Amino acid sequence: MEDVDRLDHLTYKYYQQPHKWWRLTDANPEFLSPQALLGKEPIVTDRFPLEFDGAQPPWAALVQILTAQVGVEEVTVVEDVHLVPGRRTAGGQTVPVQVEAFERAILVTYNTLNTSDRALAAIMTASGFTVRPAERLGRVGRPIIIPRDVTG
Repeated sequence: MEDVDRLDHLTYKYYQQPHKWWRLTDANPEFLSPQALLGKEPIVTDRFPLEFDGAQPPWAALVQILTAQVGVEEVTVVEDVHLVPGRRTAGGQTVPVQVEAFERAILVTYNTLNTSDRALAAIMTASGFTVRPAERLGRVGRPIIIPRDVTG
């Protein structure tokens, strides 16, 4: 979709009747608002992959700082453990093993009218984390469903 798209323009394009915009919202219930269908929803959730050099990341302090920011609605810490191939030496012999690798991230739901992913990443960096680019969660970039017009 283009930035100039509106729901009434889309329904005119597909149904030749601009007042049928509600058919698009009914066919796409996972979008929380009609604006979300157009990719203009101000409330978004981004996943920020993080790395921390040290024993214990200061999660509580980071969550407190982020939660205090205007526009931030929710902050969730995610720590996933994956097994990856590795090698260890035991008794003078090197053997293949599965090693735990931690993947850390923080999910932030925020209002893009009040803050940005760059501003949030800067806070994380100032808190001692190395931040990789944010990943937008949800259906961003996926096509919406255009139902067949059965009412004529």
